[in-house]
Amino acid sequence: MLLASNLSAQVIIKARVEINPQKQVRSENPVFSFPDTLNNSSGNKSISNSPNYQPDNLQSTFPLPEGGKVTVEILYSEAAENSQIDLQLRQPNQETLIEYANHNAGFTWVSPDYLANTDFEIGIYWYWENEGTLYQGSEAGAEVSSLGFGEYFIGFEAAGDDWDYNELVVRVKIETYLPIVFIDPPNISTGETATVTVKKQFYDGRIEAFDAGQLFEYGMMEGCAAGVLISGSDTSNYFNSVTQPVTFLAADSLENDEETVKIGVGVVEQNPSSKMKTKSNVFTQTKNLLKDKKDTKTKDDEIIIDAIIIGSCFGGDFESDKVSNSDLTVLNDNYEIEIINPTKDAEEWITAEPKMPEVICKAKLKNYDKGEVTFEWEYWISYTLLRHKFKSIDTLMRRTGKIQICGKSYSNNSEITSWEVPFDKDSLKYVLLTVKQPQIPGWTRYGGDNSEKRTSWNEGDEIFFGGDVFLQITAKNNKGKIKGFKQQNSGKIHGKNPFPQDVLNYITSKEFKAIVKHEALSEQFNENYINKYNEKGYPIYGPPNGYGLAQIDNPPPLEMDLWNWKSNLNRGKSIYDDKKVDAYNFMQNHPNTYTEEMLLKCAFQKYNMYGYEEETKIIHYFWKWDNYQRKWVDDEYIIARTKAKGFKERYGITIWNIYKGL
Repeated sequence: MLLASNLSAQVIIKARVEINPQKQVRSENPVFSFPDTLNNSSGNKSISNSPNYQPDNLQSTFPLPEGGKVTVEILYSEAAENSQIDLQLRQPNQETLIEYANHNAGFTWVSPDYLANTDFEIGIYWYWENEGTLYQGSEAGAEVSSLGFGEYFIGFEAAGDDWDYNELVVRVKIETYLPIVFIDPPNISTGETATVTVKKQFYDGRIEAFDAGQLFEYGMMEGCAAGVLISGSDTSNYFNSVTQPVTFLAADSLENDEETVKIGVGVVEQNPSSKMKTKSNVFTQTKNLLKDKKDTKTKDDEIIIDAIIIGSCFGGDFESDKVSNSDLTVLNDNYEIEIINPTKDAEEWITAEPKMPEVICKAKLKNYDKGEVTFEWEYWISYTLLRHKFKSIDTLMRRTGKIQICGKSYSNNSEITSWEVPFDKDSLKYVLLTVKQPQIPGWTRYGGDNSEKRTSWNEGDEIFFGGDVFLQITAKNNKGKIKGFKQQNSGKIHGKNPFPQDVLNYITSKEFKAIVKHEALSEQFNENYINKYNEKGYPIYGPPNGYGLAQIDNPPPLEMDLWNWKSNLNRGKSIYDDKKVDAYNFMQNHPNTYTEEMLLKCAFQKYNMYGYEEETKIIHYFWKWDNYQRKWVDDEYIIARTKAKGFKERYGITIWNIYKGL
């Protein structure tokens, strides 16, 4: 009910209920019911003569012994819309912060800086008109909940009718200090470090250290290309919940003469004190109203992660409430490296002998005049060979190779330094070779695991390798500090073909000489660009996996077989010898039934074609044994395969005819 029946129309409201921390205050039975928005249909809450809950006396005055700054934010009000609740400042001075605070959720007031030993207090003054009577007064009580870390909820009870403390609910944030960031030294050069620490700066001017276990957020806000943050053994542009100090490591080089780096630091709240005694109705409602904001934390975390991964700078918002930042300057103490040789379009050649080229590199640190310079160089060679199925231009897979040769060279000041690239195993630092032949669809006996890789050089002490060249040089002074850095594409290494007579002279086997004369016509490398499978200066390719003079196919050629024609011939001869033994063992199933011509045709054919039939699981040779005629006859499967490839005659016959003419 709105008014008690035995009361007169003129109602006197107690002007103010003061909160005394020494005395428990309990309200007298209220003379009327202050209207709420979430009540019965009359818009008022009915009350009992003996309420089940009345307020414990909790302190609403906040002493500031160290001074500070206070922020007050209106969260919500459940007072009736036709009421007026003003938010007032009581101490250290008196003023109305905002009228109709119950209609202004989200309003925020920030105090000036208060000196030490200041008391801060806020309250409400309310008005409500009913049936021509104006009721008014200060709050009957206030309930305070500590959220820890200087943050509080305050719920105000207007008339003292129901003690639900929801006529106005505000958040109070008290800052007694701000973090101050120190970067020592504030100016560094490329490659150097600075230490980032944090202290408390109180409003009275004092500066004190944080406790040893205090945790912080660190983030790079600007100038992030100039370096990185280091905490312990971790490197990032953002850290959360780490102790100080954090180290800033400047980059080895800058695009500009200097860069300004802004580093932000936030204080992480730790072990917040438990909340003071509260009534669940007010503060549970507050929690629910703020739930949407709290639920955004996961999204914020995702933003933080994205910022770390995607950008050079930390692009998210700090989780900490207390945040400060400071700048440092990184000076570019680097010099330009000039690579004089090899140039970007250089073309080096594996000689016809064969020998790797004599690659002489030259470089200098321009305008340097501070003594000895060490050039740490890396010489990379890489290639990609595309492969396709016979009578098809569809790429099956890639064969790739990459090696890194490393060394050092020296000069004084800006003098030119030079070095010859050593193509030997001891100088190799990195090897990655994908060497397996492709798996041909529908031909499972050919090819293999195309993911096979080798990461070491197992082909002797000498290196033969061609492809694209990439040069990286790092220049350091006599203290080991980086003074220059340069990367450059530096041309190619191609292969020259041997003289035809040199090839024939190198081959001692007449049988194998016949194979080579047919396969490559004394060419190991392509003289000109033919297509993407046969590029200039690269090993001659024949599908599906054959390379070089001997068209080594299955098993696939090694690196030396690709780039050294003598190795290619040696490997080819070894493969042919194995095929001849295979042919001999096959025909020895019926000894004294074949001639040397028949054996050689069978061996030649075997060098070119494995002869496995998928359907029957039979391995075919040039010949097959006819039990009825008791003699060797042509194998129809080999003849059919030859026609399918578009050849007029079997490989064994072609090579035999060349062999006869030698």
